[in-house]
Amino acid sequence: MFLTNEVYRSGAVSVALTGNVSVDTIVAHGCRPIGEPIQVTSANRSVLLTLDNDKPTDVLQRIYSGLTEQDQRLSLASPWTR
Repeated sequence: MFLTNEVYRSGAVSVALTGNVSVDTIVAHGCRPIGEPIQVTSANRSVLLTLDNDKPTDVLQRIYSGLTEQDQRLSLASPWTR
């Protein structure tokens, strides 16, 4: 990940948007989406509180459980060890 002139090998990137915003998502080269589209139903500034009216951890667990064994391994693998 890149932030200004710094390179980070771990962490997360987030974006805060306000107002009447329409967003089209894209996937980085070499990645693909998993699961079904999910709507953010509650947030406090940059912290997600609910996704589709559920706790984010529950949603992630459901998505993970629905993945193939190969995709489960890929989701847990570090990009630096592949």
